[in-house]
Amino acid sequence: MRRRATMAAALGGTLVAALTACGPAAKSHSGHENGRDATHGPSQAAATSTPAAPGGTGAAVLGTLDQVKQVLPDPRAMGPWDPIDRAATTADGRLGCPSPQQCAGRFFGMVKYRLQGDTALTVTFDLVTFTKALDATGYLRTFSKYRSFPLDKKMGDQSYAYQRYAGGLYGNYIAVRVGTVVATTVVERLGHGVGPINGPSDVTLLQTADMFSKRVRQGMEGKKVDASMREYTE
Repeated sequence: MRRRATMAAALGGTLVAALTACGPAAKSHSGHENGRDATHGPSQAAATSTPAAPGGTGAAVLGTLDQVKQVLPDPRAMGPWDPIDRAATTADGRLGCPSPQQCAGRFFGMVKYRLQGDTALTVTFDLVTFTKALDATGYLRTFSKYRSFPLDKKMGDQSYAYQRYAGGLYGNYIAVRVGTVVATTVVERLGHGVGPINGPSDVTLLQTADMFSKRVRQGMEGKKVDASMREYTE
């Protein structure tokens, strides 16, 4: 009996150790329409660290409309782009929202620019804030219904690049989760479709989306929000 008890205890200890060592496996997504992986959705790579909240209190969130407005790219950050539209609203529990996107989280912010000298090329930034990273991840996954394309550069904690047809033209999108925020950048050229891997919008999309995700991260960490397009042109 003593020998059996000793073996059972040893086996139990091994099982506990194995369960402790196991965790949810991180998944990745190439984002390719042809040959997509089984997830058919955004990258599931987890963040290596959680940014501290402004002032070091509570979870990392953009908790006020002022913070939302601060991380939206301003004219100084955009250089040769002219602002043509801007909005920031409270979405949490609000009735009569103009779109499901603006009602998904707590705050919604948007700003749109047109390139000087090229009135057909526009870039739009929008973000939706949540109180939990899990909710932000769930929102990011809603974009997986759209046709994806490869995104080699890592942005934020998770990202998904896709193309969508709306309003008579194709737009190229990169949606990035940064903690509890989903920040989406879309580049559109009026008059014709924009391919995901060719044309001037390819570089524009990558640069603007990268800059936007950096601004969101800076705001969530309580740092000076100063990421701009200058770092890609100087």
